[in-house]
Amino acid sequence: MKQLIKKTIFPFLILLIFTQNVFSQSEIDSLKNLLKTTDSIADIYYQIAYVIHYQNYDSCIYYCQKSLENTKVDDIENLTYVSLLLGVTYKNTGKYDSALFYIKQAQNYFRQDEYMEGVASCDNNIARIYQEIGDYEKSLSYYFESMQIFESTLDTINLANVYSNIGELYLEINNFDKALHFFNISKEFYEKTGQKRGEAFVLTDMASLYFKQKDYEQAKNTYKKSAILWEEDNRKTDAGNSYINLAEALFKLGENKEALFYFSKAYKLFSETDYTFGIVQALIGIGDYYFLTDKFNLAQNYYYSALDNIIKVNSFKLQLDIYTKLYTTYKSINYADSALKYLEKSQTIKDSIFNLEQTKNINNLQVKYDLKDKENQIKDLQNTAKIKQLEIDKKTALAEKRSIFLIFVILTAFVLALFAIVFFYQFRIKTKLSKELLLRVTEREVLLKELHHRVKNNLQIISSLLNLQKSHSKDLPVEEILEISRNRISSMVAIHEKLYKSVNLKSIDIAEYVEEMALNIIKSLNKTDKRINLNLEIENVFFEVNNAVTFGLILNELITNSIKHAFSKQNTPEISIFGKNDNNYSTIIYSDNGSGLTSDFDIIKTNSLGMNLITGMTKQIKGSFSIEETEIGVKFKIVIPLKS
Repeated sequence: MKQLIKKTIFPFLILLIFTQNVFSQSEIDSLKNLLKTTDSIADIYYQIAYVIHYQNYDSCIYYCQKSLENTKVDDIENLTYVSLLLGVTYKNTGKYDSALFYIKQAQNYFRQDEYMEGVASCDNNIARIYQEIGDYEKSLSYYFESMQIFESTLDTINLANVYSNIGELYLEINNFDKALHFFNISKEFYEKTGQKRGEAFVLTDMASLYFKQKDYEQAKNTYKKSAILWEEDNRKTDAGNSYINLAEALFKLGENKEALFYFSKAYKLFSETDYTFGIVQALIGIGDYYFLTDKFNLAQNYYYSALDNIIKVNSFKLQLDIYTKLYTTYKSINYADSALKYLEKSQTIKDSIFNLEQTKNINNLQVKYDLKDKENQIKDLQNTAKIKQLEIDKKTALAEKRSIFLIFVILTAFVLALFAIVFFYQFRIKTKLSKELLLRVTEREVLLKELHHRVKNNLQIISSLLNLQKSHSKDLPVEEILEISRNRISSMVAIHEKLYKSVNLKSIDIAEYVEEMALNIIKSLNKTDKRINLNLEIENVFFEVNNAVTFGLILNELITNSIKHAFSKQNTPEISIFGKNDNNYSTIIYSDNGSGLTSDFDIIKTNSLGMNLITGMTKQIKGSFSIEETEIGVKFKIVIPLKS
């Protein structure tokens, strides 16, 4: 588990909190090449997914799934961190049901390992999901659970992150006092631990809070502090964003010249990092400065420069902002045609945004016709034809207003109906989950009762075996008696170990169990220098638990007999076990290449405790046991029903 901590949790949390790392294609290709040379396929698939997490979510999910497909059931470490990465990736793509499933699965693995920091990090991610979907009460409960664990483990850095997240939640719901309270605690922790990057994030959040409260002076000072920390950490993009927000606060304070200075500074930082989105924002801000100072030509130049860059960003919202500002600029200098041109472009973008988002109301289009309502624009029209056209436009505008109002009413009704459907659907889900939870609790109680019953039965079996061994072993050394008895008990223990590590608590995959048990018996009983080869070929044989325990005891007796009696004259001893399903029965063929049975051997009349146990236990599970003729050694055939 220590390897897991080093490999995933702390670097993974840093990824979530601080940055979107960009990795080169050569790094990704080198990881892919490792797939051809390494035995740890599952781990390499995970490493590829981890590297490309922020570059391509779909590919990340694909490689995570490949990792899970190649992960063994008992490899809890890989199951844990692949599940966590899958959950966070689904969260980032808005697939919250899948995100919750995988993050909670990772959390269960952490609990099994009693690694509470991992449990807390999952709580933090789950809280973030509920915050995204607006379930703030549930989000807060998970944040507080995460906070309590990190407090108990004295994990100051992760605790600071949780406090910051809680502050963001309160900021979303406009509870400014509580938001500021948690931001201040988070900032204090980051300062104590010297985490400049975390402190910069919190300062940025605090500045946004002040801006939202219209305390622009406080927002200005706080944005300055965050920008300084970002620059000290050489985080040019984040510093540029702080300068953009700082300039907006300065605009609100009327300090326009200083705002121009910080817009220009942000533009320089964004240019150095080739961050096109930030470049566009900075150009728009500089254009706004020149517009406010009535230098409309300069304003237009910067707006057009922003428009040239917007193609690289593909942001409809920024494009709409630029078109609107160009419209306002031309309107201010009474260029009616150009103003209308950009007004129409802005309306087209609005329609595109509406079609993409489907969640916003139609914007009020009254502003489109403000220009035509003014007398000075009518006087600029040179002939009657244009005046008549304007009147036609007014009538058209009125009709459009009515149409828009009608659409608004219909859309509102649709949204209300959609909300009703969503609430009904959530109610059904909660009801279903409650029923499933009750069913699982009931199943767990039944399984616990069954467990107690199995333990009781197994203790009775052990007691009976010891009594039988006692009555048949008067001439055997005590050490040998104990060794034989220990192997029988170990075969039963192995069944239950496999059972409780398995997701399926009702049946056992015999293949893995047989190999492990056989090797243990050979190791404990083989006192010679000869190596006993074990050949296994068992295909998809699953037994119910009761049958599996009995089969384990039968197999123990067969292997014990082979080692004790069959190989005294054999230089290359071998034991072979073949198994397959046939209709409702499983057929197991056991053979060795030893000296075989004596010619007068009679399985019915024999006094051998091992053979009597084999025949008795086979009948107990309603199976059959037979000896088949073979040229070398001995071959036994066991047929067992699949169901008790």
